Amino acid sequence: MKVQQFYTIGQAAEATGKAKSTIKKSIDNNEMSVFEKTSRGFKIEASELDRVFPFLNDERTENAHKAQTETPIKTIENSVLQAKLEAAQQRYEDAEKTIEDYRERLSKSDDERTRLTTLLTDKRSTEPKRKWWPFG
Repeated sequence: MKVQQFYTIGQAAEATGKAKSTIKKSIDNNEMSVFEKTSRGFKIEASELDRVFPFLNDERTENAHKAQTETPIKTIENSVLQAKLEAAQQRYEDAEKTIEDYRERLSKSDDERTRLTTLLTDKRSTEPKRKWWPFG
């Protein structure tokens, strides 16, 4: 509902849900003041009308209600997303640790292979073989 600066009696009745006669009686009994009386009727300030008869659909109350209903939903969504993010970060850290472990194992196996290859190389000398019979 659009908030106006001034209301006629009919507009005020519609905005507050009261009868025109109720609005007119409150003006006549000086319960509510009017900004001015014109040839078309009374000009009632919005603040004065709201003071005596609160508006039916006040935008402020609608917005406050929306904010109150949206906040828990967003909080729940944020909590779910935060939990998913933490789980993904944990999986990432675990994967990094696994990769580092594999790198260490590979490095150790390369060193071990080099060591074993060195042991298996032919270390026989190139001197001619001696015969077992010394006289010949």
